[in-house]
Amino acid sequence: MNDIKHGSFQGTSWSKEGTGSPVILVHGLGMNRQMWQWQMDSLTPHFSVICYDLLGHGESVNPENPCQLSQFSGQLLALMNGLNLESCALVGFSLGGLIVQDFVLNHPEKVNALVMLNTAHGRTKSERKAVLARVQQAGEHGPASTVEAALERWFSADYSAKN
Repeated sequence: MNDIKHGSFQGTSWSKEGTGSPVILVHGLGMNRQMWQWQMDSLTPHFSVICYDLLGHGESVNPENPCQLSQFSGQLLALMNGLNLESCALVGFSLGGLIVQDFVLNHPEKVNALVMLNTAHGRTKSERKAVLARVQQAGEHGPASTVEAALERWFSADYSAKN
């Protein structure tokens, strides 16, 4: 049985489970670290898995102003430093994928492997601004406030009507 550790470091709520090389899982917009619960049984026998709540999500602090990508990347760096991790594998989902992309560009020596799941690449400045606006909306009004707009972005009107 794995020992599960929980903590908070500089306003970032995190949990750690398993043994082996460190892997940090970064969730998407409007979610929290619990989104990874179904992967833990497969990962923790092989890796020390660290999940954390992004700023404005879950149990982490909610900043007064909307977060920029650099703030999320800085949060990840602070967490790694707080846990005394020299390097790790990073897995990012959606917004988490944008964060790990930014992180590896600025701190390549800290990343052993990079996995991006359902992540956009090459977004324009206005598209990135729209994502951060959704982050702010989720922080202010809860994740459910972003669902309808997400469904409209992800599925055509024809598909939605049929399903």
